[in-house]
Amino acid sequence: MNVIDEQVINRRKKLEDDRMPADASRKWGLALSGGGIRSATFCFGLVRALACNNVLLRFDLMSTVSGGGYIGSMLGNLFQRASSGNDARNINKAVGGCDSAWFIWWLRANGRYLIPRGARDQAFAFATYLRNLTAVHFELGMAAVLLGIALGLVDLGVWWSLERLGYASDTVFTYLRWWSKWIPAIWVLLPFFALAGAIYAGAYWALAWASRTRRFALGWLLTALAGVALVAMFQNFDSQSTDNDGATFRYAVWYVCYGLIGIWLVAAIVARATLPPRHDESPNDYSLRATRARHRLTRKLTGCLIVFAAVGIAGVVDRLAWYFAFELGSIVKPAAFLAIAAALLRVLMPLAAALAPRISSPLPIAIARLLGYVLALLLCAWWVALVYKLAMGELFTKIWPQYDQARTDLLLLLVPVAGYMLVTGANFTFLNLSSLHAFYKSRLTRSYLGAANHRRFGERAALGALESVPSTWPAGKSTISVREICFGDDSPLTRYQPQREGGPVHLLTVCVNQTVDPRGRLFNQDRCGLPLTVASGGHMRVSLGEWTALAEPGSLSIGAWTAISGAALSPGMGSVTRGGMAALATFAGVRLGYWWTRKERENLPHGAPMRRASRLLAKTRGLLNETFGSFAGTEGDNWFLTDGGHFENTGAYALLAERAQVIVLADCGADPKFRFGDLENLVRKARIDLGIRINFQRLRSDMPVSGTSHSCLQKLISFGSLNEISSPNSSACLALAKIRYDEDSEPGILIVVKPNLCAGLPVDLVNFKAQNVDFPQQTTADQFFSEAQFESYFMLGQFLGSDLDYGFIDYLLEHADEHFENDDCSPFDASSQTNGGAANGKLSGRLPSRIAATAVGTTLGIGAVTTTGVAAWQAIESARTAAARQESDEHNALKDLADLWAGLPSVNPGTPIPDSEAQAFGKVAAALVRTADTLCPSGEAEWFKASPLAARITRDTLQGCTNLAAAKRTAACRLLVEAATPALGTTLPQCIMKPADTLTLATLPVRYGPYDYGANAQYPSRHPCDPARYATLAAEADFEFLNGPLAEKPSALGRAGEEIESLAQGCHGLNHDKRLQASKPSTTVAQQPEVEPAPPPLAGFVPPASAPASASALHPPPPPASATAATTPASQAAAIAADICRNVTVYIQIYGSSQRGTANGYRDKWRAIGASVPAIEDVLDTARRNGRAGPMPVTHTTVRFHDRASKACAKALGPEVGTSEWTVEPLSANLQAIPHTIEVWIAPSPTP
Repeated sequence: MNVIDEQVINRRKKLEDDRMPADASRKWGLALSGGGIRSATFCFGLVRALACNNVLLRFDLMSTVSGGGYIGSMLGNLFQRASSGNDARNINKAVGGCDSAWFIWWLRANGRYLIPRGARDQAFAFATYLRNLTAVHFELGMAAVLLGIALGLVDLGVWWSLERLGYASDTVFTYLRWWSKWIPAIWVLLPFFALAGAIYAGAYWALAWASRTRRFALGWLLTALAGVALVAMFQNFDSQSTDNDGATFRYAVWYVCYGLIGIWLVAAIVARATLPPRHDESPNDYSLRATRARHRLTRKLTGCLIVFAAVGIAGVVDRLAWYFAFELGSIVKPAAFLAIAAALLRVLMPLAAALAPRISSPLPIAIARLLGYVLALLLCAWWVALVYKLAMGELFTKIWPQYDQARTDLLLLLVPVAGYMLVTGANFTFLNLSSLHAFYKSRLTRSYLGAANHRRFGERAALGALESVPSTWPAGKSTISVREICFGDDSPLTRYQPQREGGPVHLLTVCVNQTVDPRGRLFNQDRCGLPLTVASGGHMRVSLGEWTALAEPGSLSIGAWTAISGAALSPGMGSVTRGGMAALATFAGVRLGYWWTRKERENLPHGAPMRRASRLLAKTRGLLNETFGSFAGTEGDNWFLTDGGHFENTGAYALLAERAQVIVLADCGADPKFRFGDLENLVRKARIDLGIRINFQRLRSDMPVSGTSHSCLQKLISFGSLNEISSPNSSACLALAKIRYDEDSEPGILIVVKPNLCAGLPVDLVNFKAQNVDFPQQTTADQFFSEAQFESYFMLGQFLGSDLDYGFIDYLLEHADEHFENDDCSPFDASSQTNGGAANGKLSGRLPSRIAATAVGTTLGIGAVTTTGVAAWQAIESARTAAARQESDEHNALKDLADLWAGLPSVNPGTPIPDSEAQAFGKVAAALVRTADTLCPSGEAEWFKASPLAARITRDTLQGCTNLAAAKRTAACRLLVEAATPALGTTLPQCIMKPADTLTLATLPVRYGPYDYGANAQYPSRHPCDPARYATLAAEADFEFLNGPLAEKPSALGRAGEEIESLAQGCHGLNHDKRLQASKPSTTVAQQPEVEPAPPPLAGFVPPASAPASASALHPPPPPASATAATTPASQAAAIAADICRNVTVYIQIYGSSQRGTANGYRDKWRAIGASVPAIEDVLDTARRNGRAGPMPVTHTTVRFHDRASKACAKALGPEVGTSEWTVEPLSANLQAIPHTIEVWIAPSPTP
């Protein structure tokens, strides 16, 4: 005998009813199923009918789930106020016969209080929801910030490593040409995990060889030697091969073979090490050892795949976050999108949950899961983007990457975030405070449990709620509003005892979510949850375990358990828990579940020792568990409890576990198509878990019920098979099933009361059905019942339960075999639906003919849907046409601009424009001004700014207008020049104008990674030591050598002083010399006559060491004849002078064209002593071409040598041209020196 049986015996003693046995045998149970307000209202009507028939007190047990618990808890709250068995009978009488009692008045008035109504109430609910949602997203954000810091550190480490490799060797650039800016940096770890997975996979196949080979070491060594021999043969063959066509493919195949050999060799060692030690020499022993080893290897391979996927997802988050932070244009845009998505989900998720029973296809669920994962990814990426915006921007504040500064910012951000999470991580109560549980519990307690509280009605007696509402309101009489908290509404579960004076024992079922069962029970993995039943008086039972007592305050209150039992919308939903859908629920703040901690369950004192692992970041881990739908269930310290319907929705499971002989079940779950899914679930779980068989019955075909005077036989007309209940041609509304317990227990019966329409209904119900075609299976999402709705479900419950009196139920129990037979027809088989049992005298139809007119409404509804679909398609087509028209207009506008631009002469900075061209520039300027005025105010200029041609037209026109004399500028030219000067603050829109000072940046361009290693990377984004930079410079030099200055040089659009700053990073000298040699022009180009060179680097910058900017710097002319003659026999002194500058390159820098003649005279003399002297660079002209201010000239001509080997040559340069007053000094230590290089900076007024 368990504790429930003891309570049943005690309640029977209080009632002193001879019809009930004195012991706990032949228990009767009432099951009130889930279904929200619909179930609560229908069950209220059913309970009223049972009380009216004086049979309610015969039910020893009352099991409730979700919505059924609303009315069940109200009823229990009434019974617990009884002080004697007589009081219990008075409660039964009031429930069954008094229409004007306070508790009925309260339920009618406030049964819909669960949904906020009115501006003030809605504002309160919105404030609660917004506060909780903000807190949840903040906590999720803190976890994402930690991830962002980790990803940022990984990015910096990878980028720094790649940069260092580039400085060390040219070869690395060859292997990085496939690298794209869209490849996340953390993905460099993927090959390592892929390699580990390949080794474990190879070990799986190598296990047989590795385990059976007695001389494993010798076999492994021979295999390794064979692999080495194979490599040697290939190298020898390849060195002799002249076939170039298949070289790439041949190399790929051979390298794959090398890799497979290496993997196999390592895998063999891993396989050998994984094999467990042998116990004996029997074949079975080896087979078992090999099986275990293969299992371990497969698990390790699985781990590698999981880590591989995790790194891949982290990379997506990383790259998406960078896009949000620096490439999208505004980090507010994704935040606004996510906020709108959260609001829409908050509205749509309850509707989707209500429509779920109507959807049979798995596609919507798959789409919802995918949407959940995508939104979770976007949310995480946005928080990571905040980290990048705060810290990673420091990487680009100077010309070279600021790794240390960015890393410092990340670590400084880590301190407060990690500190907050560690300090507050043990605050597990946050999870319940931030959910909607407290809000839901408060509303349920006041609207339903408050109906039994006499204090709300100003009554003094404990059973004051049974008193009649006065027809004339007495003066001074007042009630406490449902919006106010009132003492006595709620009570701890341990004190909630409706059975104490004869009421039923109240059993509430909730679901303990458990997505992973460590014991390996596959069926529980399908269920993803366990039933937890709590009983009035403070007892609980998990699944089919023993009943255990609960202590305050961990027992919670009856209001809390009622709210938990009705927590239908939560990240965990039992068998329908899915990762993506859990993310949607958490993201939208739809969290009604409750975390029940071990401290609460076991009533541990505050400060009691807990496992360190369970406290560390418990809050964050719990929230992430909700987000990903991962729950440990009873195996963990903290249990996530939700709606009992997530395990079993009828409530009859708990009654079957107590071996109830009679069960009256109100099956009120949403079932518009009468598929009986909840009954199916009950039958299956009763058979699997309890070993109980439930066989549904149908009336015998030879059983006449019409024309008989026997009252019980007349009532049988209401019964039918499940198919008959679902058939529109039948009037059956009750079903009977036989319960087969084990051989030691008496069989029982299950009476199912399904909300449905049948003959004899009151006229108001019939009319309500005519106006509401879904009645009585309206969606559970509708929690706001109108007066007509409430009364209709309430009266339907009374009507369908009106035949269930004590005598009839007892008669069914005794004579079921006489009047019923097993129903072998499936309720899901449409062909088995009968005509309602006409042979048994049943009516031929469920509804009056006038209600059939509602089918017309359905047809019209389909028509309306079709019309809406056509309208939507027309709107989409209209939008598509408008977009195509806009694109055409954009192309035409650009074409008109290009036609005008084609007539303009070439312009360069500082080049005067003839007055005759003023009108041509004015026309293009007018077109640009008109374009700006049209596009900018409406925000449509993005396509224009994205066009390289449009940018070139704008720049050329602006340059031409600027070069024109002010008096010759047209009005359009003046407007254009003014618009390009932001400081003027002109009224003309400036969205298409690019100020001239932005063409040359003094910092690194912000991009994903400081440098772009791809084959198509732009010059400013390439690594300082990238050979492709020198190829670009060589191409520029060749072009300018043949065709004159470039209008737009890729190298000139980079960072200010890029050459010297790149060189300062320390490119390898040998590699630099090789790149410089490779970038020399072809012989044909070198033989062209020397023209004015392109501008070399600015003064103050070390010239070509990083990347020479002038043609002459890249293309030193051939040694002059005098230099060659120096090698002919002559005097010893002449030979020494001729060799002093051999292999030394001398760069001449001047400050204006007036110095060029003097400098040209120096070149010939220095070449005579062996120096290589490229073309002269005018640093002022270079600065002017690039739109920069000119450098400060030196006051005395200065010679700077880069290394000691060049010092003698540097000292000889002045005397060679007849002066000894030049300053000779080494290159600054802050700059990277290039061997055999000298710079000569000639002062504007050189000393003779």
